[in-house]
Amino acid sequence: MLRVNPTESSILDQLRVQGILLESPCNGKGVCGKCKVRILRGNAGPLTETERSFLTMEEIEQGIRLACMAVPVEPVDLDPLELLKTEHTQVLGSSAMPAVSLQPAVTAQPVPKDREWSGNSLAETILPPEKQPALTLLRSLASLPADTEVEVVSYLGRPVDLIRRTPLWGMAVDLGTTTVSVSLVDLRTGQEVCEDGFVNPQKAFGLDVLSRIQYTLEHSTGIADLQRTIAEALQSCAERLSHQAGGSVRDIFEVSVAGNATMIHLLLGVHPASLSQTPFRTVFRDAVTVPAAQVGLHLHPEAVLYCLPAVSAYIGGDIVAGALAERLDEREDTVFFVDIGTNGEMILCRDHKLVSCSCAAGPALEGMNIGCGMRAAQGAILSGCQCLLDELKLRLEEIDHVLVAGQFGRHLSPESLVGAGLLPPAFASKISYVGNSSRAGATMCLLSQAERQRAQRMARAISYVDLSTKSGYESSFLSCMSFDLRAD
Repeated sequence: MLRVNPTESSILDQLRVQGILLESPCNGKGVCGKCKVRILRGNAGPLTETERSFLTMEEIEQGIRLACMAVPVEPVDLDPLELLKTEHTQVLGSSAMPAVSLQPAVTAQPVPKDREWSGNSLAETILPPEKQPALTLLRSLASLPADTEVEVVSYLGRPVDLIRRTPLWGMAVDLGTTTVSVSLVDLRTGQEVCEDGFVNPQKAFGLDVLSRIQYTLEHSTGIADLQRTIAEALQSCAERLSHQAGGSVRDIFEVSVAGNATMIHLLLGVHPASLSQTPFRTVFRDAVTVPAAQVGLHLHPEAVLYCLPAVSAYIGGDIVAGALAERLDEREDTVFFVDIGTNGEMILCRDHKLVSCSCAAGPALEGMNIGCGMRAAQGAILSGCQCLLDELKLRLEEIDHVLVAGQFGRHLSPESLVGAGLLPPAFASKISYVGNSSRAGATMCLLSQAERQRAQRMARAISYVDLSTKSGYESSFLSCMSFDLRAD
């Protein structure tokens, strides 16, 4: 049983302040009817017309209300019927990665057991010269027996800790709007140790990026709420993975994250308002490296969070990661790469020139937050492909290979993708499914500094076509939304 007090805020908002999250796909707009609570005692205010449209007479008689609509006029005790649960999901595994040279930012070098006193301090005896050690390392050094076999762990050459041959791990994360896929990686060998996946708990604030951005605009604690929610979920995931692998979260020294621009802004606690307003710009788009503890990830005390670079507001680090994993910058053939998820992001490459665009795919494909709309008919991947072809002056027939990535595409065969009209018939024999290329790219950046540099170059090399300002796109979009009313 929970209690809320009479204020100008809805029950939903008051519960959020208490850290209690309900299912609320529409972010409290009163259009989904999911945030039901049962009033046990007290007056939750007059029943609204919105509630009458969603609730049955039986539910109303039982005291059921919509938390987003009910504003208490006296203290209210209630039972939340649909608390947000941490939902695990089938992991969408990484795509096959190209060979990368193993040169992670985190390295470990053994210190000889029979070391001799060679300086005026323990640090000078053990550590490389002219490198300022981290405080964590100095504290470890103070209690180090002289005959103990240890390794010096460094980040980009800076000593950060002394360890007794314990695991040296990193995490690669595909941070999606709907689902999150995580891999625990051995930084000594480059091999995956184990993996996990879960539904992004930020869905409590809206199922799409615009709903979540709107929440940050309407609530003074909005950005903090969303940042804390995803950080806590990643922390729990790190604890599960490290326990499963027989270690602890202290053995995780770095986290590499690929995600769309909104997800990365929210993870870092950077307000995403500029992403939802013309001219739709990111606050930043280069790769970001920060102490993991600054975003609420409590791993090794010196652990680092690395976020892949983005191209634009709607071509994020997840697509750059995919382009990196598929080596789009060096292919000699003409390739159409599409990641079908909540959005449909696409890259067309020919002669080492890469152009990209983004279309809203989630509502049409997942049926979330909409009461009516188009079926998955020809043109649902809502026209962007044709615009990219126009940009490079190509015909459909000139595309050699079509690479499909993302959570949605994994469930459909090439025949289904074409048969449903999601991709044109000319692509039928050219489609290959490449798995979770976003997590693959994040893993590559975790394992190789050279791949991080390559990702940065690719992010700058990919041009972005803004469909909202492209001449003729509106007509193309409207024609793609036409319904075929003929009887079959």
